Amino acid sequence: MKDSRIICAAIRLLDGGIFQGDYHGQCIQKASEAGVSQKDTQLADQGFITDCGRFVNRKIALGIATKAGQIKHKHKPEHLLLSEDYRCPN
Repeated sequence: MKDSRIICAAIRLLDGGIFQGDYHGQCIQKASEAGVSQKDTQLADQGFITDCGRFVNRKIALGIATKAGQIKHKHKPEHLLLSEDYRCPN
């Protein structure tokens, strides 16, 4: 199955753990509440989850969201997806 939409923001820890949320700050907060150290959240990759459940980085996510028509307003930097750039599918 091919990724066709972005469904939420996410962070991926170095140990592979993933926390999801509406925006990256919420993901970090959820990780912190689960006992993840501040150092580990700072080292985490920030990206997004696709409708296929795959974690993708901000650059790949931008391509997926653009193709799906999810970009509501593109903020800088132009080459990376930010959580405020896209619309969640409903």
